[in-house]
Amino acid sequence: ASFLLALVLLMVGAGCMHGNMMSQVGRLYAAGDRRRADGFQIYYLAVNLSAFVAPIVIGGAAQGWGWHTGFVLAGVGMAAGVALYLAGSRHLPPDPPRQGPVAALPYTPDERRRIAMLIALVPLCALFWIAQSQVWNVYNLWVRDHVDLVIAGWTMPIPWLQAIDGLAPALLMPPFVALWRWQAARGREPDDFAKLSLGCLIFAAGMAWLAAAAPLFPGKVPVLWAVGFHLLSNLGWLYFTPISMALFARAAPPRAAGVMMGVAQFAIFIGSTVSGRLGALYSSWSATDFWLLHAAICAGGALAFALLARPLRHLLRAG
Repeated sequence: ASFLLALVLLMVGAGCMHGNMMSQVGRLYAAGDRRRADGFQIYYLAVNLSAFVAPIVIGGAAQGWGWHTGFVLAGVGMAAGVALYLAGSRHLPPDPPRQGPVAALPYTPDERRRIAMLIALVPLCALFWIAQSQVWNVYNLWVRDHVDLVIAGWTMPIPWLQAIDGLAPALLMPPFVALWRWQAARGREPDDFAKLSLGCLIFAAGMAWLAAAAPLFPGKVPVLWAVGFHLLSNLGWLYFTPISMALFARAAPPRAAGVMMGVAQFAIFIGSTVSGRLGALYSSWSATDFWLLHAAICAGGALAFALLARPLRHLLRAG
């Protein structure tokens, strides 16, 4: 009976944290400052380093001493995160001064237009998250069923592969941030919408990589093939996730920034919900067809961003 209560607490905690924390990251930079995207890259670097350590520690503890031990360690980690946040809060942008209840000013036509366009972007972003969410869903079953996890007589815990999703962005981020700065210095850096399209396309290639495993390997798939998927998919993640968050932070009206960052997270909710429904197909479809479906969905997102880039650039001009 406590399981649903625990899920509710996790959802409320994540909802209170993500939108507001990303809004704080965005407010560290002035309007029009291109370093905002770099700031989100650094933020996600810290998140992903934690995501690298957590599955190794929690997964290893759960495999050795049971899941209750793993959950206790996770709770300790969350408490340590709260303590670190409070200790460093003096470096964060100050909250707007509160002077008691005041009448809310109506949004200007430009602000309403920005809000409407950002809301319209949510379904497009969800196309990426439909495919990405399977990494935490059916992908685990696929690894269990198809990947050879035995290394010199030792069986690798399945969560350890997911730890690569924390390490890969940390390895890929510095060279690609340097690449974007090199391109920016020459006036050739892709803008946000081009990067979003590339991110979807690269992640679709990662889904196709999984689809190709069964035809290429009649028996068990080598663990290095799964590692290759994580490197490829995380390159797509690097082009998509921090950039989409930076786009919402830049284009949202300042007084609605926190709310709009929450709206951006709604794309993950939509993607996860659809991904869960599509996961039922894994029991009746071949693995190749299942992953090709997700490759097509993510590629559709790439095409949509590419086709809509010009009008979106105009409607969401730099804020």
